[in-house]
Amino acid sequence: MSFFNEHFKENYRFALKNINYQKNDIDTKEKIELLCNDDVDIEISNDYVNITLTRTLVADPVKLFEIMVAFEVILFFIDGDQNNLDQSEIEERLINEESDLLDDIAGRISLLIAQITSSYGNPPIVTPPVIMIKKDDAQE
Repeated sequence: MSFFNEHFKENYRFALKNINYQKNDIDTKEKIELLCNDDVDIEISNDYVNITLTRTLVADPVKLFEIMVAFEVILFFIDGDQNNLDQSEIEERLINEESDLLDDIAGRISLLIAQITSSYGNPPIVTPPVIMIKKDDAQE
């Protein structure tokens, strides 16, 4: 039995929380690099855990555009389990062991980024449909 099946109810909610897209009117032939970063924010309440996965994508060194997409996931504790877990344990398990849930959300974020970046006549920018946080990053 997985960590989340032991501590959380099967029903959970997720929703788009925020999108911000800024296209800058810059014409350049300079080589750019795309910087993609995921951030996970976890808040624990008495009855549930609220997880926000935010992906940012920026062109560097010339800021042709900036995009940020955030999804929120709410997991509900099985009665009484909220007292048995702390934030660091939930974060460790979520990022390093139980990434299927976040990978599903990352896939949705990837789809939105591709749709938005293709809206100005260029091929879509497809980011990885999985969470992009390394184990070492989560521990810092």
